[in-house]
Amino acid sequence: MSTKVILVTGALAGIGRATALAFAQVPGARIVVSVRRNEDGKKLEEELRVLGAEDEFIRTDVRHEDDVRNLVDKTVERFGRLDIAVNNSGTEGTSGSIVNQSALWKRIQHQVNKIDVPSSISCTGYVISTN
Repeated sequence: MSTKVILVTGALAGIGRATALAFAQVPGARIVVSVRRNEDGKKLEEELRVLGAEDEFIRTDVRHEDDVRNLVDKTVERFGRLDIAVNNSGTEGTSGSIVNQSALWKRIQHQVNKIDVPSSISCTGYVISTN
C-alpha cells in the first residue's frame, strides 16, 4: 500500500483499535485516530508512534456534527488529504437477562438508531465533501 492517510473513529478498543494498530505497521502510514477521552487518545497516539506511524489523535464525540467536521478538517489540514475512513464509532453493547429481553432490545435499538448509524453517516458525509 502506498502512503495513505487513514482516519479511524472509535479507535480506543475492539475493532477500531485493532484497525489502527494494523495500519500503524504499514510503512509510511499516516493515521488519525479519534476517541472521546483525551488521556486514552494520547496513550493510543503514542502507541501508534512506537509502531512507526505518523499519527495524530483528535478528540471527537461523533454524536456532535461540529466535532465530526473538526475531525475531518483537521485531518485534511494536517496531511493534505484523506484516503481511507474507518467509521467504527459506536456504543458499547448492552447485556441483560433473558427475562428482560424487551427492554434490552429497546436499548439496543436506541443505541443503533440514535448514535451508531447517524455518526457513521455524518462522518462519511464530511469525508466525501473533502474529496
